Amino acid sequence: AKPLHIDTRYFKKLRQDINIAELAGPATNFFIAIACGIISVALGYRIEMMWAGQDPVPRLLLAIAQSNIVIGLLNLLPFPNSSGWRLLLNNIRYQWGQVLTQNANIISIAMLVLLLTNVLSPLFMGAIGLYMFVLQRMV
Repeated sequence: AKPLHIDTRYFKKLRQDINIAELAGPATNFFIAIACGIISVALGYRIEMMWAGQDPVPRLLLAIAQSNIVIGLLNLLPFPNSSGWRLLLNNIRYQWGQVLTQNANIISIAMLVLLLTNVLSPLFMGAIGLYMFVLQRMV
């Protein structure tokens, strides 16, 4: 996806407002996951029904929630041109940001290797497990 250009002309606190703008995308993903959980609970679906039941609605809600959790976390990882990258560059010294930007291709390859070798899987599985734990406590 093409990175979103942020017009900073109206920002009063530049660094803080850029951080808020960059966090809006991942926050939306997490909000969708939470909304799916609330809908599941409101409809009376239990965790057991989501995995093994015949009704496709709870499985769909769970798949949407899990996908949005993973997408939100991916957006927060410091891949070049992602929200996580821009958050990182916005919150470190300018000189360090220049070094990172010059090595963006190497960082991209390293991050891709981490994803493809499942090194980051515990992060995603832990977040989904936490979501399921909270969802189970809500029922």
